[in-house]
Amino acid sequence: KRSKTEKKPNGFNSLSETKAKQKPLREEKRREEKNNKYSEDVRTCFRNCLEFFQGLEPKSKSAIDKWMNTIKLLHDKDGYSFDQIEQVVKWARNDSFWKNNFLALTKLRREDKDGVRYFLRFNEKVQQKPSKAPNNAHLFMP
Repeated sequence: KRSKTEKKPNGFNSLSETKAKQKPLREEKRREEKNNKYSEDVRTCFRNCLEFFQGLEPKSKSAIDKWMNTIKLLHDKDGYSFDQIEQVVKWARNDSFWKNNFLALTKLRREDKDGVRYFLRFNEKVQQKPSKAPNNAHLFMP
């Protein structure tokens, strides 16, 4: 009878030996995935958005993770560009009402009392920004 670590005649290791070798590899891969959970684009967007939350930045790893996950979901799941996310944050944090009521990125995926996500509400306002050209600009064009 062969021991568990003895190679079988076909050259393959026993099942228990193979699993033992794979376990450290799985753990290493899991740690690597955890450390690289967010793309560089998500991280850049996060840093750019933080500029508008001076004094309100998340302090704990858990809070940072929630903010970054919000950006990731807005981009990956909801389909918004990182530029759109940054523009919405900029608008809301500069708005006289919302600057005192929009205090965390996580609010963007929450819904208001009507069931509409705050991101959509804010994005609607961003889209309504008046153009810099006056309405009669066409009269001055050659």
